[in-house]
Amino acid sequence: MIYYITGTAHSRRLRPLLKASLDEAISLMPDLLHDDSVEIKVFIRPDRNSVAYSYDPMIDYEVFINEMQADDEIVRSVYHEMKHVEQLYHGRMEFVNNTRFRWKGRDWGHVDEISNLTDSVYRRLPWEREANVFEQEANKLLYKLDQRGKIQTWHDKKRMLSCSSSLELA
Repeated sequence: MIYYITGTAHSRRLRPLLKASLDEAISLMPDLLHDDSVEIKVFIRPDRNSVAYSYDPMIDYEVFINEMQADDEIVRSVYHEMKHVEQLYHGRMEFVNNTRFRWKGRDWGHVDEISNLTDSVYRRLPWEREANVFEQEANKLLYKLDQRGKIQTWHDKKRMLSCSSSLELA
């Protein structure tokens, strides 16, 4: 398995965090880890939901991570989206003709129908429940990184933003 990380100039600061997150998440997925034919392209972009796809026939999987999240949320998003990559890899989740969701052989509807569900209903979809459970594994990595002062939580980011805006007003 090989992955590539690409993104904006702003996202350079996030690359070490993404690499650590990807390495840790993938280490928990031995089938992906040991399959040299799997390629994953990770895009870091602003103002976009974090998602995983398997659309491009030249690249096995594409993962989009929202760079506007706090570091701890980025780590959780990486774990969550990598679980979706694993679901796609094993065929539990499929995008039929890139328009319909299928989970374990059962059709769940058109992509537009799924994306229009309320957040609470969407979180209860079986592939989302599985990814949400796996996302909790990120807490172990977050704890390690926090002990080394290597991550910025949403609380830290919020505090920095409020300090910088009060400095600008002065």
